[in-house]
Amino acid sequence: MKKLLLILMLAFLSGKTLAVETKVMPGYEVVSDKFDASIPKGNYVLTGQVYEVPSMKKLKNISSQVGSAKEVMSATGTFTLTIPLAQSYVAFRKTKYQVSYFESYELQDQHRIVVKIFIKKEGQREPEIREEKPVIYAYSENKLSFDLLLKPKGKLLFTYPLPDANTWHMTVDGQSLKDAAGNSFPYLFWEASHSPEFAFDQLNGKISGKILAQENVLSYLDSVLSHMNFNSREKTDFITYWGPRLTENKYSLVQFVVQDQCARFAEYGISPQPDVFNRFYMVYAGFDRYPGFIEIVPQVLPPFERKGFELLEWGGVCYPAYLNLTTD
Repeated sequence: MKKLLLILMLAFLSGKTLAVETKVMPGYEVVSDKFDASIPKGNYVLTGQVYEVPSMKKLKNISSQVGSAKEVMSATGTFTLTIPLAQSYVAFRKTKYQVSYFESYELQDQHRIVVKIFIKKEGQREPEIREEKPVIYAYSENKLSFDLLLKPKGKLLFTYPLPDANTWHMTVDGQSLKDAAGNSFPYLFWEASHSPEFAFDQLNGKISGKILAQENVLSYLDSVLSHMNFNSREKTDFITYWGPRLTENKYSLVQFVVQDQCARFAEYGISPQPDVFNRFYMVYAGFDRYPGFIEIVPQVLPPFERKGFELLEWGGVCYPAYLNLTTD
């Protein structure tokens, strides 16, 4: 099994780790992996280009080292290395940059592997990740007032309407949501940002989710939201926001985070407590080619129950696709 698992948020700054032994690094992307009869038996060829992240500019004057062998310098940053099949470890170095590695990949005899190697400058901070458009709808058959205290995990960037010390004081009647002054709102809105600190969820070493081609985005989102019992307004709001973002990519890795798992983004204090508080986030990463190196297992999502005094939240996060993690 290929052990390269795309992980896009995992404590690059804090040093947190998964329960399994891991090594965090800027990483690599396998562009292609094909048999080549011209390669001597017992060997494979690793070829590609080194890029700086997050700028993705091509870097020059890169040294590569296979195991304990002597380092090889590339003035252009491109490389073609013929490597014994038993040697699966290649290090890439540049002055004032962190070391990056090609490793933990399922090698095959006489295969030519084309890769992009990603490295970053020493001391460089990872870009902040943004929770985009978390919105909260409120419903109640009977008119009632409630207080909702927002406790985001990251740095709060924007809220609407403006809460009082991060607390919204609202009244709901049916689908009508109003503040104390009688102003109406379709939902409550906030955004926040933070440094990478968590990963795509996995099941038996595989990422639970779906790799979507550009042309399948809308039908897939419609199907999932219908399954989750979103109403027509909620579906329209979600798809018109996230559909254009996903279809910017030829392929997107999509995973949904639901209910208590959404506490990684924010927590709330609610009074009185709703009968149900349904939470639904989409996390994704975009690619310009099919990411065949990612192993996927279908995600099972229990439908939401809709009843009584109810809050429903959705939001999402785009993960930079160059961040990778290998697991031993």
